[in-house]
Amino acid sequence: MVEGSADSDLEPFELDNDEDFDKLIQKPQDTGIVSKITNSDFIGNNLGLLLIVISKVFNSVMIVCCKLLEMDPTVDRPIHALEILSVRMFLTYLCCYAYMHHFETPDYPFGPKEWRLYGVMRGVFGFAGVFGMYFSLQYLTVPDAVVITFLIPSVVGILARIFLHERFTKIEAWGALVSFLGVLLIARPPFLFGERSSDGSDHNVETSDPAKRILAVAASLMGVVGASSVTIVIKHIGKNVHPLILVSYFSLITFIISTVSIIFTPGLGFHVPQTLHQWFLFILIGISGFFMQFLLTEGIQRERKASRSALMFYTEIVFAICWDYLIWKHAPNTLSWIGISIIVTSALTVVLVKDKGSQVPVVQEEPIFLDDIRN
Repeated sequence: MVEGSADSDLEPFELDNDEDFDKLIQKPQDTGIVSKITNSDFIGNNLGLLLIVISKVFNSVMIVCCKLLEMDPTVDRPIHALEILSVRMFLTYLCCYAYMHHFETPDYPFGPKEWRLYGVMRGVFGFAGVFGMYFSLQYLTVPDAVVITFLIPSVVGILARIFLHERFTKIEAWGALVSFLGVLLIARPPFLFGERSSDGSDHNVETSDPAKRILAVAASLMGVVGASSVTIVIKHIGKNVHPLILVSYFSLITFIISTVSIIFTPGLGFHVPQTLHQWFLFILIGISGFFMQFLLTEGIQRERKASRSALMFYTEIVFAICWDYLIWKHAPNTLSWIGISIIVTSALTVVLVKDKGSQVPVVQEEPIFLDDIRN
């Protein structure tokens, strides 16, 4: 029985059970978008997506540096993609090992024995993914090279459905489709939209040879499959392996494959950077690559759905367009701005609108244990 005070006009009333009392003291819920954004739970639930977006900023910096090295007109011999990978991954592995040694990361440097095979798989698939991108930059513009990587969410969704038994929801499917349309409006690759009129300012940025362009596209598609497989492997590993250990697997295996390929490929060899500008770009590639891989791995591990995290890859085209304008003076036109708006809107929709059953159920041992005690 709950009674009102002497000065109150409220009549006494009875609560039948504890559920009625819970309803009485429960605060009203605001389901508006503003409350979702300001709610700390919103940030916590989408922290993985935020880390992925930040990793894409570092990735765009790395891609631009690679493009500048591969197309440097001030040197007699441009630096090959394998050379960049070898140096970059060597620096990245040193950073990983130094960090793990200093902070005594559990099970470093190779992680728990039962997960080492998956670490190797992460490294091999990662090499395929990054080499496909690096190689295509020799013959494609940065936006054209990036646009092909936006096939990754669709491939990840399919692989996650097959291997992780995740749902590829309607919202995610439409988000991927609409975002890809936005990407096409931005990049407008010639192999899909036909030849574009040129003012002569981009002849050093992309090839005009159709055979080389097809080769670059094929390499990019190989990279798409590799990068998609990496997402699935990382999701399968989950929190069982520290993110830096997975990054170290990727950097070490890529360094080994790149170095061996350089040694045994005719016409290739290690060339020391000739200018301070090249040294600066190499160092920047190593630093940005390290942070990109760490944040990407941490973000994928935090986000429950592989397909939802992969949709954040679309934000990279925004950064690619910005760098393209700042460095090569390629200003976005009206269609590009429309495409950017479509991508941002689609990404926010995927985050804010949750489809029923879209989350993968997480096994929580403690609640199950308490239920057993009550029973």
